[in-house]
Amino acid sequence: MSTKKHLVLDDDVHEILKQRKELTGSSIREIGNSVLRTSVESVFLGDIVGRILVKEGKVSEDDYSRALNQASTELRRSQTNLRVPVETSSKGTLVAGSLETRQIFRRSDGAFQVLESWTRDSRQLPMQPHRHAADEFFIVLQGRIIITMNGIPYTLDALNMLQVPAGVVHSVKPLDADCHFLEVLSPAVPEYFGHGG
Repeated sequence: MSTKKHLVLDDDVHEILKQRKELTGSSIREIGNSVLRTSVESVFLGDIVGRILVKEGKVSEDDYSRALNQASTELRRSQTNLRVPVETSSKGTLVAGSLETRQIFRRSDGAFQVLESWTRDSRQLPMQPHRHAADEFFIVLQGRIIITMNGIPYTLDALNMLQVPAGVVHSVKPLDADCHFLEVLSPAVPEYFGHGG
């Protein structure tokens, strides 16, 4: 007798898979299997690289084990509290760090949304690192911002654009008092709906 095995997933993961299904037309099973295969391949690739380095004498077995444990600890630490770090102001705008944001458009089916952001104070505080299930396109209209993706900073000035792929940890920091930029997210991110969203 064959029994099917099912993973028990968190609600937010189910929602992400459902959104991807609606956008791609692929089944949740196909999307889930693709993501899991990619994840497993990454783990195996890291293990293979480590074993090659040990075999070639580039690092000792102990050094490799220490590095693997440190990487595992840092990864667990980085995975905690990566939800979108915004608060809704009394005006219905969203605030995070030195930025203020409002949603200016969201398609009714949630396929994408457009946000407008600007500097709200002169402290140049970054938005906390976070990630979401949407591709995000930043389009700078005025001033300069730094977008940090996976620890790598990218400075954008007026009339420049940068894509942050879905799932990538990122943060945004205004560099000027007159920063003004747009963000296009696909699919829409509920935390960015704001007041009445």
